[in-house]
Amino acid sequence: MLDIASNRASAMSMLTMFSICALALVVKPAIGLKTKPVSYAHNVDSKVLADMREKAIQDNLLLSLRESRLFNSASADFLKGINIRTGASQLSSHLINLARTDMGAEKLQAVYSQLPEPEPGPAAADIQEVKRLASHIQAKLHRYAGALWRTCGVIEDMFWKHLHDPMTTVTPCCSLDDRQLTYSLKFGAPVNLNATCDIAPSLIEPFAFNPGRNVTDAFVSNLQSHPSIKWQFFISKDGIHSEYPAHKFASEHDCSGYDDTRHQQVFLSTAYPAAKHVVLLLDVGGRPSAHQMALSRAAAARLLAALRHSDRVSVLAVSERVQRPAARDCLRHGLSSATSEAKFFLDNFIQTCRRSSAPTNHTLGLEAAFDLLTRVPALRERSGQAMIVYISRGVLSSLFDPQQVMKVMARYQQSINASVVVNAFGIASESQNSLERDFLEHITGQDFSRYNISLKKWLVPGCLFVINATDQLSFQVGKMFDKLNSTMESQHHFSLPYWDPVSKDLVVSVTQPCYHVDYFIGILGMDLHLPDLVEDLTYFSQIGGRYAFIVDDHGYTLMHPSFSRPLVEPRHPFHSDISSVEHRPGFAAVRRLVLSTSSGSQVLRYRTWDQRGFNVTVRVLYTWQRVQDFPYTVCIAYPDERRDRPPQAPKTPPPDLVYHRIDLGRARQVKLCRQFRHMATMSSASLFLSATAFLSPYDHLTGFEPSYRVVQGYMAYLTDPTWLIANPGLKQSVRNDVALTSRVAALWRRRLAQPGSSGRYIVRTFVATSNGVLVAYPGLPLDSWFEPTRRSWYLRALEHPGRVVLSSPYLDAGGAGYIVTLSQTISRRHHRKDDGRPQNDTVVAVMGMDMTIGYFYQLLVSVLGGRCQTPEVTCFLLDDRGYMISHPEHVSPWREGPVEQQHVSSKEPLLANHILSQQQFVSKIQCNRYTDNTVQRYYQFNTSMPDVVTNVGSGGDHCKQYQIVAIPGTNVFLGVVNQTCDNPAFCACSRFDRACLNCERMEAWECECPCECPLRTDLCTEAVLDLHPTCPVVPEAVYGPRVDRDVSHLPDCAPVHCQARDNSSQCIGVLGCEWCQLEADGQTRLTRPFCTDMERCFRGVLGAASPYGDHRRGLSDGDRLRSTSSPVGPVAGGIIAAFVSLALAVLCYRHHVTGRYRQAVPLALEEEDEEAAELELEPPPPAAVNRLVLAPLVPQAALSPYRLNPGYRRPAAGTDSDHGYSTMTPHDDSEAAGEPERVRAASPASSVLSSPPAGPPPAPAPAAPLTMLQPHQIRAEAQVHAVDAC
Repeated sequence: MLDIASNRASAMSMLTMFSICALALVVKPAIGLKTKPVSYAHNVDSKVLADMREKAIQDNLLLSLRESRLFNSASADFLKGINIRTGASQLSSHLINLARTDMGAEKLQAVYSQLPEPEPGPAAADIQEVKRLASHIQAKLHRYAGALWRTCGVIEDMFWKHLHDPMTTVTPCCSLDDRQLTYSLKFGAPVNLNATCDIAPSLIEPFAFNPGRNVTDAFVSNLQSHPSIKWQFFISKDGIHSEYPAHKFASEHDCSGYDDTRHQQVFLSTAYPAAKHVVLLLDVGGRPSAHQMALSRAAAARLLAALRHSDRVSVLAVSERVQRPAARDCLRHGLSSATSEAKFFLDNFIQTCRRSSAPTNHTLGLEAAFDLLTRVPALRERSGQAMIVYISRGVLSSLFDPQQVMKVMARYQQSINASVVVNAFGIASESQNSLERDFLEHITGQDFSRYNISLKKWLVPGCLFVINATDQLSFQVGKMFDKLNSTMESQHHFSLPYWDPVSKDLVVSVTQPCYHVDYFIGILGMDLHLPDLVEDLTYFSQIGGRYAFIVDDHGYTLMHPSFSRPLVEPRHPFHSDISSVEHRPGFAAVRRLVLSTSSGSQVLRYRTWDQRGFNVTVRVLYTWQRVQDFPYTVCIAYPDERRDRPPQAPKTPPPDLVYHRIDLGRARQVKLCRQFRHMATMSSASLFLSATAFLSPYDHLTGFEPSYRVVQGYMAYLTDPTWLIANPGLKQSVRNDVALTSRVAALWRRRLAQPGSSGRYIVRTFVATSNGVLVAYPGLPLDSWFEPTRRSWYLRALEHPGRVVLSSPYLDAGGAGYIVTLSQTISRRHHRKDDGRPQNDTVVAVMGMDMTIGYFYQLLVSVLGGRCQTPEVTCFLLDDRGYMISHPEHVSPWREGPVEQQHVSSKEPLLANHILSQQQFVSKIQCNRYTDNTVQRYYQFNTSMPDVVTNVGSGGDHCKQYQIVAIPGTNVFLGVVNQTCDNPAFCACSRFDRACLNCERMEAWECECPCECPLRTDLCTEAVLDLHPTCPVVPEAVYGPRVDRDVSHLPDCAPVHCQARDNSSQCIGVLGCEWCQLEADGQTRLTRPFCTDMERCFRGVLGAASPYGDHRRGLSDGDRLRSTSSPVGPVAGGIIAAFVSLALAVLCYRHHVTGRYRQAVPLALEEEDEEAAELELEPPPPAAVNRLVLAPLVPQAALSPYRLNPGYRRPAAGTDSDHGYSTMTPHDDSEAAGEPERVRAASPASSVLSSPPAGPPPAPAPAAPLTMLQPHQIRAEAQVHAVDAC
């Protein structure tokens, strides 16, 4: 009894102690556990409050018990010979040592540590920095505005002459002589730089003004003075559109049938800058034909597209009842802002509204349209302009319909203070009579006296256009807006960025109205290249985490660090408010200050949860400056309020460096060699200066390639010990970065030359700074568009400062095969603050090292032992996003396809399902990407988790046991899976695109591949409904080494004798070598596997095609002897020969037996059979063979870490999915894919110094239609194009 009582007391004592420990966990959570504070209401009863606290203690106790069982009860040595804790520790030491010694992080860190302690910059320096950015943009815009002002003066003088000698001659753009056009890369089309052409309506009004050819000299002068200008144009009040340079639009219509809408919205917003309130009313009753419905929809869509974001619009459809677009109040019972999202939604309603056989109730439809306008406050206060556009055939159900309609219109016109203009598109029909036309004329003219209706109000009559074709819609839409009051303004107007379909670039149109005295002549405009306008913000040095952005006076964001470079990845923009992009608590107050004041500073403080699970205070200092005279504001954000001055390097020249353009003709002072597909040099490291390093990044990228003399000027300035040579256009901090980062080049040369080192696995080593300086060894030429600060290895290292970061495998476009990049940040050390708290170090550079994928497999095997090579055991490495870094299939010749971007949810779905229940170890993250308006879902693993995650001993699945643990000091996780039987598991993945299977919800425990959903916005308030953080910038996967020259004559940089390596351990992972194991068929094993060059046996398959598209070299006689296979081939050949002989004997016998019946077969049938036989046996034509061969080499869209799809469209409901049996990764992704076509010939995309590929493959192109029509156009028989009554 005493023993039992004693044991029971001991148990109770232990349980009490355990409870106290659990309570301690509640009060102070362990590192890595994400706990949120619990808030209690003040009016809660004390007993209830005590119960709540007790419940919280019990829940945390149960959690601790479960976690203890999950993480600690299982032995780390669950497989004989594999201790995962020991393995992770050894891998950590090895990777950290690799970064310190071979990559040189320790040496370079010592260089920066010897610099004086950085002093925070004064507050005045912040203001000077943002003023400098604003003044640079102001000077640029003043030059463009001045050119517009001078050209407008020329046009106004021409109009004075036009009054005495009319200028109406039109030079149609579509009738230009092709021989006078030359293709321009800048304009993206064949152009004539010495001419202007016109787009004019088919019926030009008498004495219409068209300066046309007479203004060409002014346009030419503007382009010569400002080469970054895109298109220049003048649109007259009469609808004649003159454009420079002259170019021929792609159209199958004749000149009178071409309809251009590129600058229509710009014209309307300049001529009528006041906000417009428009209601589109579609008549879908009376059984309209398909042709008539198509005309109605095209007219409505064209009107909708002409509105700008400050206008307000709604769309209704009427038959016997009124159809409204949505259940949202602002669309059902009011007007919505004409944003791109709202117009997309309303256009979808226009295209899908149902036609009816019931007669149209015109009174009901117009009453609903007027009712929407009465709800607009601006119209009640007479401060707005309103318009109703009725698109109808005018079919009447009763002769009393016009009287009822006019009464309703008069009543509403009397109640609305502002004048409502009513325009109409009359849809022509064969049976249309004068009564229907008269009805439409009466409602547009609003002649109430004809119906004995008294209205004491002056009204503006509208326009009626009777149409049966769409080729003149643009001009007719412009005429409708003529009825609105134009504002007498001479100021410039700036559009939001938009996609130019001709030059395939992002542009901003700046326009100015032109007047003769008080008479409006037209608008003059020019398209500015957005990359030129925002170059200072795009290439702003983000040292210390600072960044810059620019917004317009409405708060729309033109450039933000989370956006892609517009010059590299131009796409149709989504106009996002800065409050959504800067997703920080309390930023709304900062936004109000930025838009309402010309300059200022504001500190934003808020609390949030960091990656370790701690609730921390974040401080961000915003400093802004308005661009004087223009509608833009520049802002710089400083996280943690720290503003360090740039480091001052010693005034000594850098060590021996060569500029990266070693391919220039006279740059032969260095000894050149061949490194796979590009030239290189082993004699010195190379210096590359990206666009960020230059004072004018846009000119550097779009100008001419630097000559040898220019290169000499760069190096003379950077190596000048006297600092007296003039700056050739580089930023001031570049010289310091070059002097500091080049100190590690000598170490790279020594380490790579040492025998027995890891040099045989290293492709190249490099270091980059935020100012665009990159030093690499071996030296190699890079494309001028390459930007190191936008690569994955750079961005991921910034996410994990101080840690050794590994990228997921990707294809090196330099020719080294699949590689992994190891990177680490270099920081400037800070002492403690005045209050004793340590400061965060400032990252000043990122070092990187490209290594072969086989090296990490060899590393795994050497650390964990031979059990990793057994069939039932899988050892792997994955990064903190869940992508595989090393997996047995990466070096297995039996697997097809590339190894990029393979996620744990597809490679190990059972493991993914299990670990998702451990939210303190892995969590699913959502973020908003505003460049394509998507919500990205991805995984984030906790790199600070010290324990082993396992299902061993938890009573779970015994067929597949696993252990996974974080490798300390890195972003990498080590995993081991032991599978003894089949137990299928899957994660939800789409087989066709990156769309999430369920965008309505996201469960933390539900396994799915990384995917994306459409970003939801409120059409009424324009607010973003998906309140997630903004996604980081998508790493670029294009531009790298120059491979446009033949390097076959150069010697190898580092000869590797692969044939001398006798076993797989000596061969796998060695640079340029492959362990050849399979015959060319990819299935038959070689009797004697051997080591050979990668070009001869890519991925272990003899003679396999390389993804680089190069012709493989012929095998040497020695290789052929070593690759002798088993005598299966001859035996199989004999069996096949015997089978063929038997088949021929049977065929001859059948021919002999049935020969006498062949005369009864009709001749035609016999010929058809023979023809069919020929068709079946005929080999495919050479073109088809070429297509099959080249299919894997077709450029694909780039893959990002989030696998973003720029052209994302949500698939229709009911589409198939493989429910997890696909990997979400295309089988032909590589970094050689995704580069813009115009630069691909000069510099194929590279993985050198780069990141995993970014972006899914493009969707299959639809079959080309027989007739190409313009947007919203239809092909129809037409007798009368348009009959207008204005």
